[in-house]
Amino acid sequence: MLEARDITIRYGQRVAVSNVSLELEPGRITAIIGPNGAGKSTMLRTLNGGIEPAGGVIRLNGKPLRSYSRRAIAKGIAVVAQEAELRFPVTVFEFVLAGRFAWAAAGWGWETTLDIEATREVLRETQLEELSSRLMNELAGGERQRAVLARALVTDAGVLLLDEPTANLDLAHQATILALVRKRCNRRQTSALVVTHDINLAAEFSDHVLLMKDGKSVAFGRPDEVLTPELLKEVFAVRVLVDAHPITGVPRVTPVHEAHRNLQR
Repeated sequence: MLEARDITIRYGQRVAVSNVSLELEPGRITAIIGPNGAGKSTMLRTLNGGIEPAGGVIRLNGKPLRSYSRRAIAKGIAVVAQEAELRFPVTVFEFVLAGRFAWAAAGWGWETTLDIEATREVLRETQLEELSSRLMNELAGGERQRAVLARALVTDAGVLLLDEPTANLDLAHQATILALVRKRCNRRQTSALVVTHDINLAAEFSDHVLLMKDGKSVAFGRPDEVLTPELLKEVFAVRVLVDAHPITGVPRVTPVHEAHRNLQR
């Protein structure tokens, strides 16, 4: 379990995040939503130890995150960034296998039979087996993002942190990525945190939603508790219609563009 209590993050004199608390429960997906500059990605990087908070504490399995080595953090927390940076051409198999680095014996860099089998299993799970010998830079956007997710899954980390994992993907690939995350959470009681701009995806796949604005927590709870017209107007400064999805029953958010309507009259 990963929990953050009263986290404050500063860049010089500027406060990027102020007194935000969050608890990632096993088997649950939590989404962070909010406008640009709300502090969403900053909060995510802090939860992985990438940014040292100015105040508050982060605990992984009950122990302060700062008490863990980077290798130990990598075993417990896996990160899916928006876009993987590749300086050298590598195959999908090699890229995913590299996610096992934290499990290598100290002083040795060779993969084990267990690492190879774990990689093959994750490639099956993410439906990338047929692409395993392809170069990463030859993949389409959805395939590439599945490979990035596979690299995180192969770590067997109990916590997944995903920063805009569906950005620039079409509807089918967006659903595929988050369905894979949901499947991992259900099967292995993994905790997942997803930073996203897509409110309806957050409503569909998450168990809890943290709504942020100006570095502060505006609301936290179930999607039906947080995704209300009043709270969304407060955060995004736009009027929305919130109804129930006709199939799943989760909140469905539709912006009301009154200026556009007035122009049509």
